[in-house]
Amino acid sequence: MRGGGGGGAALALAAAAGAGGCLLCEPGAARALGALVGPYLARALPRQPELRARVAALLRSGLRGLAALPRHPATFMGVIDENTLHEASTHFRRTVGRVMEQNYQDERVFNELYWMLQEVKDHFEQLMRRFQSEAFCPNNCGRMEQVWIDCWSCNTSLFSCMRGLLCGERRLSVAEDEDLILDCGLAWHRAAHGTKTYIFYR
Repeated sequence: MRGGGGGGAALALAAAAGAGGCLLCEPGAARALGALVGPYLARALPRQPELRARVAALLRSGLRGLAALPRHPATFMGVIDENTLHEASTHFRRTVGRVMEQNYQDERVFNELYWMLQEVKDHFEQLMRRFQSEAFCPNNCGRMEQVWIDCWSCNTSLFSCMRGLLCGERRLSVAEDEDLILDCGLAWHRAAHGTKTYIFYR
């Protein structure tokens, strides 16, 4: 791997703030957590500062613990791609919003946030299994580069997925003096980072 650029700035800020844990590498998810453990818990548990601190610690440790899933090449390698991270963050923010809309008080708050955390974990593990099986190096030929995000540090890096360079031939016919439209886009190009290079010949 080698160091990536651009998108790493916002992720680095999240890491500097002590985020990490894959999901919290996304600034929007980190802000949602901040709103939950700050203003929301202050309203829901106004007379129980100790319980408020325990609930906040549970949420933070649970979300950071996503980076400690069992490591296995088929299920989790400690990295996530940008699309999967965005999907995980969207689900988390939606789930947080749903909880914050309710007027839970006292012990009910703890129970609801506990189940919310479990739902977020289950959804994240589903996304990671899909990423490992479908999105991780999806090219079946050629070379592509993917932006990966380290789940502990939130640092980005580029990873090259190498396959056989020959992607086969596509034979096209066109009537004389008519235009020929060349479309060599492959399905996995959407996941590739940077400029795609093509070679045309006849």
